[in-house]
Amino acid sequence: MKKKLVLVLVAMIVFALATPLTAFADTRTLSGIVTDETTGEAVPGADVSFYVSYGAGDQQLVGVAQTAANGTFTISYEWTGSGSFGPSSQCSLQVDDPNGLYKSKTVTISGSVVVSGDVGYIQLVPLFIQGDPDTGIVVVGDIPPGTELIVTPLPGGAEYDKAKAALDASVVWVYDVSLLLEGVSIQPDGTIYIAIPIPAGYDGSRFAVYRIEADGSKTDMGAIVSDGYLVFTTDHLSTYAIGYWEAAAPAQTGSTNTSPVKQTGADTSMTLIGGLILIAALGGAFAVARKKGLFTR
Repeated sequence: MKKKLVLVLVAMIVFALATPLTAFADTRTLSGIVTDETTGEAVPGADVSFYVSYGAGDQQLVGVAQTAANGTFTISYEWTGSGSFGPSSQCSLQVDDPNGLYKSKTVTISGSVVVSGDVGYIQLVPLFIQGDPDTGIVVVGDIPPGTELIVTPLPGGAEYDKAKAALDASVVWVYDVSLLLEGVSIQPDGTIYIAIPIPAGYDGSRFAVYRIEADGSKTDMGAIVSDGYLVFTTDHLSTYAIGYWEAAAPAQTGSTNTSPVKQTGADTSMTLIGGLILIAALGGAFAVARKKGLFTR
């Protein structure tokens, strides 16, 4: 009797292994809300992408959505797999803010189970937006919270003389721009935006911005003129020289708007319209900064 039972069990196991697993597919929904980590306010217009990896495979994009005015989103997607155990999965949400105000964030939803229903709150960390009230210079980028923007005008001295000699311009303004975190000077971890207001009465097309290197050489920052600002990107902060040529500025990497500008360095209201739309990250960031009064003395 024992021998027969063992044979029957072996036969059942062989039959089960030989039988293909049953495939399945169903439609599921995933919902949640995206908020600002600092203020707790909803983040509208954020792009939410849902990724799933089946087994050991690469992650696949299975659904997308955009957050509504109240920060909520709902994603419908097809869940496919085989067998009664379901697929081994790694699920994540990638959230990107179209205005460039927040750091892109990937949130792992589940390590090994089928995901459906409400994922709750996803909090995004706002980008660093800070302006210097004395010079009107603005910095926007992915910089650690608590960082302080330090802008030091250099109207004379060795650094000014070095910049003046390098540019050979009609008028030169020199600034040392740095970031301090807990009293220690740091460099940005990636590309940031810098906007420098153009003095009143000057033609924006005759300006150029250069970084002055330690050996006295200059690096063209390819600044563009946008609504009274010289705007450029950089991944290394140092001494910057703004040159103005009475005739015409040297050829630059960036394009310029030749209309005269009215913004002054002393005007800290920083009314930015129109032109900064060309740079989405700055356009949205400056608007929010102005709304929050970040540049008011």
